[in-house]
Amino acid sequence: MNEHIIRLMEQATVQEGSHGAFGEPTTNEYVDLEKFAELIVLECAAYLNGPAEVYNQNEQDVCDRNARLIKQYFGIK
Repeated sequence: MNEHIIRLMEQATVQEGSHGAFGEPTTNEYVDLEKFAELIVLECAAYLNGPAEVYNQNEQDVCDRNARLIKQYFGIK
């Protein structure tokens, strides 16, 4: 799996403590899918905001607009 995806998945992982059937402490771990999706959208928007080869302000403005539209489409600020 792509290293960027793995990093985002780790960031979206939640650990919850609870007690087992006999009262022993246990830790449950799961990926918060909503957080994971949000992180992917934000990563894509950030990539558009800072491409390595922007030649002029007009291109940067287009990149900024597209990043804003992607976040808006997915309802992320």
